[in-house]
Amino acid sequence: MRFDFHKYKNFLECPKKYHLRDIRTPILTPKNAYYQVAGELVQKFFEMYSNLWIEQDIVFDRERVRNRMKPYWEHLLLKNRVDWGHPMSKLGEVDLFLECVDTILDNLAKLDVYKDTRSEVKLEVNLKSGDTLVGKIDFITDDGKNVSILDGKNSATKGKYVDERQLLFYALLYKFRYGRLPDKLGFLYYKYQELVPIVFTSRDVDDLWRDIIRVMVTIKKTKVFTPTPCSKACKMCDYLEQCPEGQADMASRKRGPRKEKVIEVSSKSEETGVFFIKL
Repeated sequence: MRFDFHKYKNFLECPKKYHLRDIRTPILTPKNAYYQVAGELVQKFFEMYSNLWIEQDIVFDRERVRNRMKPYWEHLLLKNRVDWGHPMSKLGEVDLFLECVDTILDNLAKLDVYKDTRSEVKLEVNLKSGDTLVGKIDFITDDGKNVSILDGKNSATKGKYVDERQLLFYALLYKFRYGRLPDKLGFLYYKYQELVPIVFTSRDVDDLWRDIIRVMVTIKKTKVFTPTPCSKACKMCDYLEQCPEGQADMASRKRGPRKEKVIEVSSKSEETGVFFIKL
């Protein structure tokens, strides 16, 4: 079994979603990739910048960033489905591309985390069980004193769509490969030009490792991947159209709790002659 963080998280959220992804079930209606293409474009720039361009001492102004990233942008649009008329698509194609260019320039001007950095680092760890742990790390920075593992996020909100366990998983891979934990872990928010560290200990990494073992053993023993629908998992699931249980759960939440009809009755006090309402 090749096991990464997303398989671990998917199984915990819903065994059926894990199974459908694991057997590569075709997605009936792909999600709108509006935010995805923007995030991938920004990440691609800093992958190339960290691994290649920074050593070439290139000065990146607006025109150079646009020219370098335009071919990648066109490739992303061919590979992904973007519904430009959807309410979530706040900008048109040209404006979204230019917003990404601005995000890149702002990060180059305000952050200095790309020196001594490798990007999109793939790590694989072969276990005695015959399984393999795999991960692709956005950034590993080693200045000779400290090693930092960073995960890039292009989200407009901080902390809402992140999972600290993802960084702990990368720390685990790093420990298996190099025999030590990284010194720092953190999320790099491109839109805010801000690096937000997370506090962790070796015990946190060990606890995650024990739970990963538990999940891997459970997956191997599982014969029927029963869905566990919930609003958070189902709302973002690519396979909701193929899951009657998830659809039923979402429909029940839309209806909401059933309200009993309230009858209001007017009465008159014989003593005061004033009307009042009985509920």
